[in-house]
Amino acid sequence: SSDGTAEVAAQWGAMIVRPPALPSDWTGKNWACYQGALVAQGELICFVDADVFFEPQSLVNLVALFSEQPNCAISVLPFHQIKKFYEEFSVFFNLLMAMGTGAMDLKAANAMLVGQCMLIPRSIYFKSGGHEAVKGQVLENFYLTRVLRQMGVSCETYLGKESVSVRMFPLGWGQLIEGWTKGFVSGSKGAPARALLLSISWIFGLMTLLVLFISGYFESLFSVFYTLAVGQLIVFSRRLGNFSWLVSVFFFVPLVFYQAVFFRSMWMQWRKSPLSWRGRTLPSGRVL
Repeated sequence: SSDGTAEVAAQWGAMIVRPPALPSDWTGKNWACYQGALVAQGELICFVDADVFFEPQSLVNLVALFSEQPNCAISVLPFHQIKKFYEEFSVFFNLLMAMGTGAMDLKAANAMLVGQCMLIPRSIYFKSGGHEAVKGQVLENFYLTRVLRQMGVSCETYLGKESVSVRMFPLGWGQLIEGWTKGFVSGSKGAPARALLLSISWIFGLMTLLVLFISGYFESLFSVFYTLAVGQLIVFSRRLGNFSWLVSVFFFVPLVFYQAVFFRSMWMQWRKSPLSWRGRTLPSGRVL
């Protein structure tokens, strides 16, 4: 990192861990997380992305969950803080991520861990191999979930509204597009089959409404389904971030943007084009 993160963290009293050089078979995030875990001393290890922040008492409340079910790993899908217009276009990416991880279903039996905020008992983490067991994976949270489940460990994911928040892409359109492109295909591979099928069906239904709209079909049936879709999007999106209700009313626009980024990702995978993230060029399929 060359943005002064270590200096700022040191000023606030954080322990600075400087890991050895990145091995060729590790992704950067997995390597950094594992090196941090090696020096951690607590009974619980919490992995948090740099753009995630906690509301007062929220971390205490999360830790308290382990008293109810100690043999588990817990993650939180952070509430997306929107500050600029272009960030509204993350709405479908957030919705699909929530569906894919099972965070939208409070009774999900196959919830996947979210890498942005994850708490794991120290003993379980090292017994499973932790990030070393998934060292080369782009979306390590999906694959770590599988490893933990094979050990009989329960994995729970919660929505972060009013507790854990994130602002993901403050630097503009380019960062937003790069960010959602880099893990798109890997995410679809890691998601549970049921969640993936439901997500595809849901997007297909919304795209059908778009086709009807373009073709000029404005019969009463269209109005009913359009109203239901808008209402659903308003309810769901407000659970995941402070998205404007206008994004739901005019959902055709961010939906087309979502599809464009999806096909861009597929094209890059097919061409094996190098990926770019935060000024670094990475081989196709390997994301930092």
